[in-house]
Amino acid sequence: MKRRYDANAMLEKIEDMTMPLLLKEIARAEGCPRVDNRGDDRCMLHYDLGFVAMFKNR
Repeated sequence: MKRRYDANAMLEKIEDMTMPLLLKEIARAEGCPRVDNRGDDRCMLHYDLGFVAMFKNR
């Protein structure tokens, strides 16, 4: 599953938080049963940071 979320809408709903905690909240909202498991699984959610490379050489 690939999704994009509107940052402003998310700020209104769940307030400002660190990126790792935000993944947990997204997983919970999507209904992942492993959201509270220990470790870094986070229901296999991750940030696509590929776009960051575009800005490194500016």
